[in-house]
Formats: sequence, C-alpha cells, structure tokens
Amino acid sequence: MKMQILVVAAVSFLGIAMQSHADSFVSDATEKANKQAQKELKLREKIGIDLWADYPNGCRLGAIYEKPDTKYDVGKYTADSPKKVKVLDLIYVELPYQTTTKLDSQYWYKVEVEESKQIGYVESFYMAYLGSPRLKWCLSLDDPRKQRQAIENANKELAESHALREKKREQLAKKPGASIGMTAKQVMEKTSWGEPDSVNRTVTQHGTDEQWVYSDGGYLYFRNGKLYAIQN
Repeated sequence: MKMQILVVAAVSFLGIAMQSHADSFVSDATEKANKQAQKELKLREKIGIDLWADYPNGCRLGAIYEKPDTKYDVGKYTADSPKKVKVLDLIYVELPYQTTTKLDSQYWYKVEVEESKQIGYVESFYMAYLGSPRLKWCLSLDDPRKQRQAIENANKELAESHALREKKREQLAKKPGASIGMTAKQVMEKTSWGEPDSVNRTVTQHGTDEQWVYSDGGYLYFRNGKLYAIQN
C-alpha cells in the first residue's frame, strides 16, 4: 500500500514538473514574440520619412543623410549633390550567413530615390545612427532578398560538391594502393590514390618528371610516365 502511494506521488510530481517546464517554454516563446512585435512596431515608425542619399553613378553602395546639407567624405565616389529618398517599407530578411541575435540586423528599409525612382535598401541597424559618419556605405542598391537566394544557391552547390568528394573518397578507399612501376593511368584508375589535386612537372634532358600532390599530404613521383617513388 505504501509502495503504491509512493509511486502515485512520484508520478504526480513528475507530471507537475513536466507541465511547469512546458509552461516556462511557452512563456519564453511568447515573451520573445512580443519583444519582436514591439521592436518591429518601433522600426515601422520611420516608414514615410524623407532622407537624403549620396551614391555616384556606377556605384552599388552609398551614404544616407538625415539632412540635405550633410556631407561625408566618401573619397573619389563623393557625388555633387545628395538625392532625396523616401522610406517606403520595412522588410524582413534572414540572411543565411548572419550569426547575430540582434533583431534589427534582420530588418531592412526599402527606400526610393525621388528623382530617378531608383529603389535601394538600408539595414535598419544603421537608422539608429542618422547624422553619423557610420552611415557612409549603408545604402545598397541590391535587394537583400536576392543576396539571400544567391548565398543559399552557393551553399547548396558547396554541399553537393562536398558530397561528391566524399562519395569519390569512399569508392577510392576500396581500391588497393599504388605500386612502383605503375603508369599514371593505372594509378588513377586502379588504385586508392586516384587523380591528384595538382601536378608539378619538370622537363629535363633525361625526360619528364612529375610530382603528383594530394590534399591529404601524399605525393607520387613519376619519371617518363612510370611511378618511381611514393611519399605518404
């Protein structure tokens, strides 16, 4: 009887503990969501305001000013006169390479140049520094959402390339090692060495010497097409 009471009490305590942990997790998530919503509302206050941009023809980056008479030295790229821009919208872009936990680094303002209707983008982080030289190169004419796609494509290609290398390495590992006297073709096709990462070739009066270099630190040496030395 006592044992049953103890078991019931233990199960009850465990249930209460698990529920408490779940409630805490939900509470943390709710608090985080509320903070993000409040932050976004604050950032949206700048939608509709007028700023001034300075980006020379042919340059994909530029400066943002709070007042038209502000002037920063941006070297040979300094334009003659800032252009009026209006903040149109706030967009959320979680770039793959970002590691910061700051919310505003993931938000960008979409702006439009009044004269040319050119669209540009400014990280919301920089809006806290209006009137500061830190804004020298904060205006980008490239859509950050396209940057995200380009980075994701590059990461995908890199992952696929790595997978192919791993598959090739596994296939080579099943083959035997190289032996002195083998031809270059035999080494590449029938041994675990496979193709080299690079080849250093030397031509002398006695013939052609080749040093095959492998990324794992191994070297093979050929003279007139025949393997004569192996260095692991």
